[in-house]
Amino acid sequence: MQYGEDPLQRVVVYSSSSPKWVVFVHGGAWRDPSNDHSDGEKLLKALASNNDVSTASIDYRLSPKVQHPEHIKDVLTALSALYCTFKMEQMVLVGHSAGTFLALQSVIPQFYREYGDDNAERAVNACNAIFCVEGIYDLKTLLLVYPSYSDFVHQAFGTDEDRYDQFSPASGLYTVDNSKQLFIVHSPQDELLDYSQPSVGVRQLHNTNITTVEIPGTHNEAYSQPGLEQAITSYLNGHPAANGPAIDFYKQVYHDLVAKYGLQ
Repeated sequence: MQYGEDPLQRVVVYSSSSPKWVVFVHGGAWRDPSNDHSDGEKLLKALASNNDVSTASIDYRLSPKVQHPEHIKDVLTALSALYCTFKMEQMVLVGHSAGTFLALQSVIPQFYREYGDDNAERAVNACNAIFCVEGIYDLKTLLLVYPSYSDFVHQAFGTDEDRYDQFSPASGLYTVDNSKQLFIVHSPQDELLDYSQPSVGVRQLHNTNITTVEIPGTHNEAYSQPGLEQAITSYLNGHPAANGPAIDFYKQVYHDLVAKYGLQ
């Protein structure tokens, strides 16, 4: 389903029989064409086979062809198109890596009111959970810990650091409402992102409705792990399961970040 003129402005709908939806937003550092809607295919097909849910995966335009906020505009336009076409009643968002960043932005009022339309807001209001899988949450701390990532950050956001706070969902400027349950999903085998990013999410999203989930696998294996499907299925069945590190673990990681880098 196209939601714009660019070939990447599309949503792939795998099933649409239920008013309950699981929607996947892929990662790839806002620029990697090898990451697309198909990243979520295995997960979404398994969820649709084992649960009464509809499923879809969003593509969006990539950098350097476009810069932010065009990525989040695309995601919100895609959600609007889904809502307008299917009148979803409930939605779970699943974001991987940069897709976590976009999924979180999409449920924050300052973003969906600025960059979305009324149907995007209705879709967001139907969202009751976000699974943040090997996520990027905050650009400034990302670059403090991983200076070599400046190349893709500059491509997607430019070099003005004020924009990093403006657009980062976990910069401390924004709140994800407690009516939306956050699942912080992270693998200790992730070779591209350590626990620093999810720790910023736990600390800075100002949400107390957080469940932590640990799954195995490298950064780009995580979204196809059975453990992720099981965690989402447990949530859909009303039994959200936490098997990840305690919240205090993430708070300690954040405390160590503050001490090492002088964060405020």
